[in-house]
Amino acid sequence: MEERSLRITGANTNFFNKITSTLTKILIPTRIGINGMLISMKRNNLIKAFENYKKDTENYNTDELEKKYDEAYTVYLEALDKYVMDSIYKKVKNNTASEFERDALSRYYEVTSLKEKEYMDYKYRKQKYLLELDKESVSINAKEKVQEKYNRFYVNKMDTLYKAILKNYSIKLADTTNIYDSSKEWIYVKIFYTLEEYIKNILPLKMEINPKDEFKDIIDDYEKFESYTVGKLDTKDNIEKNMILLGISRKLFTHSIPLIVAEQCYEKLLKDARVLVQDTKMAAKREKAYAMLINLIEDYNVRLLSTKVYWEDTKAREQYKKYWDKYKKISKLKDVDFVEYMKQKEILFIKNDMKKIENSKTDYSKIINKLKDKFGGEWIFLVKLHPHLISKSNELVYGENVLDVTKYDDIQELLSIADVLISDYSSLMFDFALTKRPCFLYVPDLDYYIKNDRKLYFNINELPFIPVRSNDELASEITNFDGIKYEKDLGIFFDKTGSFEEGKCCEELEKRLNEVCFG
Repeated sequence: MEERSLRITGANTNFFNKITSTLTKILIPTRIGINGMLISMKRNNLIKAFENYKKDTENYNTDELEKKYDEAYTVYLEALDKYVMDSIYKKVKNNTASEFERDALSRYYEVTSLKEKEYMDYKYRKQKYLLELDKESVSINAKEKVQEKYNRFYVNKMDTLYKAILKNYSIKLADTTNIYDSSKEWIYVKIFYTLEEYIKNILPLKMEINPKDEFKDIIDDYEKFESYTVGKLDTKDNIEKNMILLGISRKLFTHSIPLIVAEQCYEKLLKDARVLVQDTKMAAKREKAYAMLINLIEDYNVRLLSTKVYWEDTKAREQYKKYWDKYKKISKLKDVDFVEYMKQKEILFIKNDMKKIENSKTDYSKIINKLKDKFGGEWIFLVKLHPHLISKSNELVYGENVLDVTKYDDIQELLSIADVLISDYSSLMFDFALTKRPCFLYVPDLDYYIKNDRKLYFNINELPFIPVRSNDELASEITNFDGIKYEKDLGIFFDKTGSFEEGKCCEELEKRLNEVCFG
C-alpha cells in the first residue's frame, strides 16, 4: 500500500512557535481558573475540618477529627504547591505574570533552595510560604465571612509553624554553656529575623481575633516595637528593637526559645551593644549607646536572670540573690529621686560586671587543649604579667604546662619563641605581627576601658588581631581560626598603616655605625 502523507517543507518554524506560545497564553487563564476552584474547594474542606477539630470540647473523638484535619491540610498544601508550579511558573515563563507573581515564584525558589542543606527549616518555611501566598488571595477575593474563618485557621497554624522554626534554631544553639558563640552568628540573626516576622505579620492578626486580655503582658512592648517599623534604623535602633523582640519572646515562645538559648541571645545583644559603645566616636552618640547598654543589662537581669532556675554554680546563684536585693532596694528610689536612682543603678551594673571580669580566671588547660586540637603538637603556656603586677604573680594558680615568666627580662626573646600571642591592649601585638603568627586580644573590660574617653590608637575591631571577651569566646575563636584570612588581613593592615620593617635592620645598623664612627 502506498504511504500517503502531507509534508510541509521550507516552513518558518517561528510561525509554529508563535502559535504554540499564543495557545499557551490563552490556556493559562483557564488552568488558573481550574486551579483556583480546586484550591477554593480544598480550602473550604480544610476550614470545616479545622472548626470541627477545635469545637470538639468533649474529647470523645478528638483523634479522629485531628486526623481528618491533618489530611485536609496536606491535600490543601499539595493544591497550593501545584498552583505555584502549574500556573505561576508558566505565567512567568511566558512573560504574562504580574510583579506579585514574579516575586512569589522568586520566594518559592528561595525556600526550596533550603531543602538540601537545612531540611527542617525548609519543611516549615515552605508551609509558611504557601499559607502566606493563599492568605493574599483570600484577602483579595474571598467574602468577609470566609476571611474571618480562614484567619482563625491561619493564625493557629502559623503559631505552630513559627514555634517549630524557632525550636529548630534553638536546638542548633543548644549547648552546655550559656555563653554567646560567635561561630553560630547566622543562627542568632535568623532567630531575631523570625521573631520580627511573627510580631510584625502574625501578632496583629492574632490580637484582632482573640480577646485583648490575652496580650496585656506584651502590649507595651508591642507598641514600642511598632515605633521601630517606621523610618531607617541605625545600629543602636536595631539592637533596641531586638531587645524588645527578645522580651516579647519570653511571653510567646518560652518553650520554642528555652531559657538557656534566650540567655545566649542576650549575650549576643550585649556584645553588639559593647562594640557600638566602643566604635562610636561622637560623645553625644556614645552616651546614648552607653545608656542603651545599661538598659540592656537591666532587661537581661530582670526578664531572664531573675527567672533563671538552672544555676550550675550555686555560689553564683547566691551572689545573684545579693545583687538582686541591691537592685530592688535601688529601684525604690525611682519615684523619690530619679537622678540618684539612675546613678546608683549604673554603679551597681558596672561594679557587678567588673566583678565578673576580675573573678574570671583564665582556664589554661582548656585553651591548651583547643590549641592542640587546632594546630597539633604539645603546648606550654608562658604567662608574663605587666611589670606593675609582679607582686601579684605568686597569687595566680597556673597548673600543668603553664610557666610564670613575669620576671624574664627580654620580652622580644619570648615573642621570638611563641607560636601564638594572647595579649590585651599592648603594642606587643604589632611586634608579634611581623612573625605572621596568630594573635588574639583578650579584652573583657573593653567597654569600661574606653568609657571615660580613654583613647586607643586603633579601633580594635578593625585590627587584624582577633578580639575576645571571655575564655569561652577565646576557645571558640581558636577553633575557628582561619590562617589564610588572618595573613590576608595582616597584609591589608600593613599596606594601610605602612611599616619601617624591610628585613635589613643589621645592614642598616652596620651602615650607620660606619657613618658615625668612621665618617
